[in-house]
Amino acid sequence: MGGKATDLGASPWKTDSRSVREWLGLSEREIDKLRGALTSASRRNLLDQRLDLLANGQTDSVLGFLRVEFRMSKANIRSLISRHPQLLFMPRQQAVDRCSWLSETLSLSKKKLVKMLLKFPRLFGYSEKGSYAPLVEWFRSYLGMDTREVARLVVRLPQLFSFKPDENIEDTARFLESLGLSRKEVCKMVLLHPETFSYSIEEKVIPMLEWLQKELRASPDEVIQMVARYPSLLGCSQTKNLAPKFCFFRTTLKASVADIRAAVVATPSLLGYSLDYRICPRATLMVERGVVPDFGEHRWLLTTASEENFEQWMKANSGTYRL
Repeated sequence: MGGKATDLGASPWKTDSRSVREWLGLSEREIDKLRGALTSASRRNLLDQRLDLLANGQTDSVLGFLRVEFRMSKANIRSLISRHPQLLFMPRQQAVDRCSWLSETLSLSKKKLVKMLLKFPRLFGYSEKGSYAPLVEWFRSYLGMDTREVARLVVRLPQLFSFKPDENIEDTARFLESLGLSRKEVCKMVLLHPETFSYSIEEKVIPMLEWLQKELRASPDEVIQMVARYPSLLGCSQTKNLAPKFCFFRTTLKASVADIRAAVVATPSLLGYSLDYRICPRATLMVERGVVPDFGEHRWLLTTASEENFEQWMKANSGTYRL
C-alpha cells in the first residue's frame, strides 16, 4: 500500500449514481436496526444523510476506501455496516492511516487486512499509537515474537487490539508463568490458540484446570502440560463437550480413568474431535461391521485417523472382532 491510497477519482464505480442504501439494498427495517445500534443521537440523525450519499467511492467515508482500495464485495460491506454502523461515519483518511500502519509494520497484505476487518469490524476504530503499537511492542519485548509471528497472531484474532497489553494480556501471561510455563512455552501456546488471552483467569482458566485435574485424577503438572500443548482445551465447555466424551470413553469404549488420563496427557488434541460428528459415527460403523470398538486399541482410529485411513482399516478388519 505504501501509505498512499488509490485515487478515488479513478474509481471503476465512478459513474455509479446509486445511493449507499440503494447499492446495499437496505430495507427500512434494516436501517432502523442500524439507527438503534448507534449510541450517538447526532449520528442517528445523520444516518439517512450518510446512506443517501452516492455509492461511487467519491465520498470521504470509509465506504469508498473499502470499495476501491480493497475491492470489497457488496456482501462484505453490508455485513460490516450491519455489525458496526459507525463505519459509515469514519473518515476515509483514518482507515487509510490504520491500513498503512498495519501493512508497513507487520507486512500484511490487503487480503489479510480484509480478513481482519471482517472478523473485527471495529479494527479501524483503534489508533496506531494508542492500541496497535503498544500491543505489537509487547508481543515482541515480553514474549520475544518476531514480526511474522505477531502478524500471524493478530490476523487470527484482531480483537487483541482491543485489549490493553499491560493489563489483561500481561496478567494472563504472568499467570501461566506462575504455573511453571516458560515465556517460550507461553508464546507457543498463544500462537497455537490466540484466544487464550481472551479468557478470564478466574472465570475460565482456573475452573478448567481444576476440573481437568479432578475428572482425570491428574497431577497439576500433567494438566498444565496438557493445556500448554493443546490450549484450545481452555475454550471447551465442560458440560457440553468434555464430560460427554469422558462418559463415552468410559461406558462405550470401556476405558478406565487411568486409560483416559494417559492418552490425553500424551495427546491432548484427542479431545478436540467431535463426539457427535466423528467419534460416535465411527464407533457405530465399527459395531455395524462386526468390530468391537475399544479405547486402548482404537482411540486413534476413532479420532485422529483421516476418513481415508479409517475406511481402509475398516475394509481390512471388518468382521475380525466379533461381538
